[in-house]
Amino acid sequence: MDFKSLKDVNTSKALLKEIYDSFLAEIKKAKDIDVNAVKSGFDKYFVTFFKENYINFSGRISRHQFWLVVLFSVLIGSILDIIPILGCAYAIALLVPAVCMFIRRLHDLDVSGWWVIALAIIAMIPILGIIFICLVFALPGDAKENTYGTISK
Repeated sequence: MDFKSLKDVNTSKALLKEIYDSFLAEIKKAKDIDVNAVKSGFDKYFVTFFKENYINFSGRISRHQFWLVVLFSVLIGSILDIIPILGCAYAIALLVPAVCMFIRRLHDLDVSGWWVIALAIIAMIPILGIIFICLVFALPGDAKENTYGTISK
């Protein structure tokens, strides 16, 4: 983009109109989101995880369920962070279930859950540690039964 061209009022207006039109188009797309599908995913993955596997260190959790639980947890935490005490309480309440979920995700990769300690140490490395952990948890799990149980769906 040539910033010198922004000095011309008509060019600036045209650019702003283009940005505004694309913004409106994105809002119209967002209105087409199927709320029932989002609620179904929330119930199927997030609520089910906390009902059945709140403190379950054994077994496996699929990559799909893991990332959806993380997504919904981050969304809820972001909303609760508006009132700091609620955000802190939510983070503390999720500490043990998060560790359980990390261990079960490592089990899906056919790795011992004790590796969660090594991942916690790696997480202390600024930026690169978090990127590494995200890459580890993004790896596909075993396609067959492994040491830690049957295939998770």
